[in-house]
Amino acid sequence: MSNKNNLNGFTLMELTLAIVILTIGIMSLMATILPAMKLEETSRSFDIAKSAAANKLEEIAGYDFNSICTVFSGTNFAAGELGDTAGYISIDNSNTELLDITVTISWSSTAFQNTPLSLQMKTMLTRSDQ
Repeated sequence: MSNKNNLNGFTLMELTLAIVILTIGIMSLMATILPAMKLEETSRSFDIAKSAAANKLEEIAGYDFNSICTVFSGTNFAAGELGDTAGYISIDNSNTELLDITVTISWSSTAFQNTPLSLQMKTMLTRSDQ
C-alpha cells in the first residue's frame, strides 16, 4: 500500500503573504488616484472660470466703446457653476483711445480644503475695434 501525502492547496502562510502583497498594491494605487482626482477637480474649476471670464469679455466687447466704462467698470457679477464664486471687472481708461479690461474670477477650491483660487483674463479694446 502506498502512502499518499499529496496535499493540494496553499498554506496559511502563503495566503497571508498574498493578502499582504495585494493590500500594499491596492494602497499604493489609492495613493496615486486620490491626488489625481483632486487635480482633475481643480482643472475643471479653472476651465469653468476661464469660460466665465471669456464670456464676460465677449459681452463687454459687444457694447459701444463710450459706454463700456460706465456700464462695467468696478462691477461684480456671478461667475457660473463654481458655487462660491465672485467675478470682478476693472477697466483702465487712462488712454482715451484704449481700454485695458481685466476680468477676475475668484472661488474656493473644494478639492483642497476651500483654498481660495483666482483667474484673471485681460484684453484691450480700441475705438477702432468697434
